[in-house]
Amino acid sequence: MADLTISPPTARRHRAVVLLLGLTVAVFVAVFFPVWKDLVTAWSASADYSQGFFIVPLALYVWWRKREELRPEPGRASWAGLALAAVALALYLLGHLAEILTLSSVSLVLFLAGAIVFLLGWQAARQSAFPLFLLLLMIPFPMQLYTTLTVPLQLLVSQAAAALAQWG
Repeated sequence: MADLTISPPTARRHRAVVLLLGLTVAVFVAVFFPVWKDLVTAWSASADYSQGFFIVPLALYVWWRKREELRPEPGRASWAGLALAAVALALYLLGHLAEILTLSSVSLVLFLAGAIVFLLGWQAARQSAFPLFLLLLMIPFPMQLYTTLTVPLQLLVSQAAAALAQWG
C-alpha cells in the first residue's frame, strides 16, 4: 500500500495555502455581504435581473469543472493579485459611499480575480476568466446608462414605424 504521509515542508505549505484561502474567504464574506444582499434584492425585485440567481451557481459549476487546473503550485502565486484586490476594495469603498451598486458589484468580481491571482497565479486567473465573466452578467445594468441607450433607440424605432405606416 502506498505511503500517504506528507513531508513537513509540504504540510507547512499546504497549511499556509489553506490559511490564506480561509482568510480570503472570511474577508470576502465580511466585506461584500452588503453587496450580495443588494444584488439578491435587485434580482428578486425585477424580472429583468432574475438571471443572477442562476449565474452564480453556473459560475461555481464551471470553476468546479476546472478545479484540476486551479490547484495552487509553488511559485505560481503573484503579489500583483494583492494589489488588484486592494484596488477592488477601494472601488468597493467608493461605490458604497456613493451608493453605486454597479461599482460595488464590479469590485466584488475584481476582488475575486485579485484573490485568484494572489493565491493561485496568473495561469489560474486565465482559467477563471470565463467564470469571472459570467459573474459580471449577474450585475444589474445601471438604470441611467440603460435609459441613455434605450431612449434614442425607441425614438428611432418610432420614427421608422411612422415612416413605414405612411409608406404603406
